[in-house]
Amino acid sequence: MVHGISNVEAATLIAEEFLLGIGMPESGLIVEKGDMLASFSLGRAVLIGLAGERFSEAEHDLRLDALRIDAKRHRCTILLFNNGQGLVLGQPSRGVAEMAVGYWFSQLEAEGALA
Repeated sequence: MVHGISNVEAATLIAEEFLLGIGMPESGLIVEKGDMLASFSLGRAVLIGLAGERFSEAEHDLRLDALRIDAKRHRCTILLFNNGQGLVLGQPSRGVAEMAVGYWFSQLEAEGALA
């Protein structure tokens, strides 16, 4: 997986260089373009339990020990960990992903779910 590269040719070259660098053939390389995975940091801790109680769109994902937000407005899913690190899943636009993070940051802050 090549993270953060939208240009298929550049991603292919990076993957081929990596494989050759570790002594593996690039012949089995498959290129697929999918949704972007955006990582971010809020810079503040997240009170997962409180946020899960305050928002119907959010739930505590016990398997990941993270807050899972169904951000329908921005057509994506946000995973937030208690240390303020997070991921935006399922949104092909970086700009919309950034708007989703900004929106949910303000919502969590307004509800006192950030430390």
